[in-house]
Amino acid sequence: MATNAMTSHCLKAFSVIILVIQLLHLMVVSSSMINSSNSFRSLEGLSKGKAHPAIPKLKRYLNKFGYLNYVNDSSLNGDHFDGDLESAVKRFQRFFHLEVTGIVDWRTRKLLDTPRCGVLDLTSPKYSPQFEFYPGNARWPMDKNELEYSIVNNGKNYGLNFDDVRAAVRSAFNEWSANSKFTFNERSSPEFVTTDIYISFQTGDHGDGYPFDGNGGILAHAAAPVGGNMHIDGDESWSTSDTITPDKVDLMSVTLHEIGHLLGLLHSEDTSAVMYPYFDYGAIHRHLEDDDKKGIQALYSA
Repeated sequence: MATNAMTSHCLKAFSVIILVIQLLHLMVVSSSMINSSNSFRSLEGLSKGKAHPAIPKLKRYLNKFGYLNYVNDSSLNGDHFDGDLESAVKRFQRFFHLEVTGIVDWRTRKLLDTPRCGVLDLTSPKYSPQFEFYPGNARWPMDKNELEYSIVNNGKNYGLNFDDVRAAVRSAFNEWSANSKFTFNERSSPEFVTTDIYISFQTGDHGDGYPFDGNGGILAHAAAPVGGNMHIDGDESWSTSDTITPDKVDLMSVTLHEIGHLLGLLHSEDTSAVMYPYFDYGAIHRHLEDDDKKGIQALYSA
């Protein structure tokens, strides 16, 4: 009896130790995936009236995604936490349903450090968790139901198998096809006159005015209708597998999101929606949610 009880106690203790080791490993992996040049960790706790050399980075981030409206470098380069920046932080917190304090608290900083889509969030002061459209409700012509796409480069230079990339992209388009009026067909050789959508892996400054920032930070971006360009950051660690490790980003999940932009949807504040702009490492989100379905159906309703 005593031996059995001791064995059971040891097994429980061993299980706890293994769990702690796994959690510590996950914390180390998650920390290592944040590019130190992109991290906002040094700004945690900062508030109005303070100064910090990393404040210009925060200003550029919030300006890029629609929370500030600075148009000159002198405003963006200032290292003072002024009233405009405090208001922008509050808008960011309100959009993502954080406590609205204007302070870069832990939860705000954590979200700032989370990988995301490069398309802006705010085009109007809307703070309800639902789908959003581009200004003017940009969309494909109502009589156009079939779209052709092409994967312009194959991702091989970024450690990906082209067949796996094609399968992930095809599955993402199929999910939108099942929930919209569109059908999507792949062109193996793009015809730049007739192909509607071009998907490519890019790195750094790739000529569209929206440079990627290396591992972490911005994962991908796509144009509004009828621009048709989707760029995926080749510096990220991508996965096309049905099982994913904590240091990878799921290619189909991100592609599914970017297709939403190509069709005319902006970001949603609904954390369950595919069109929510942030992505966790090691997470898979391959099916449209109610908010996404309602958005695409509303945009293309008669």
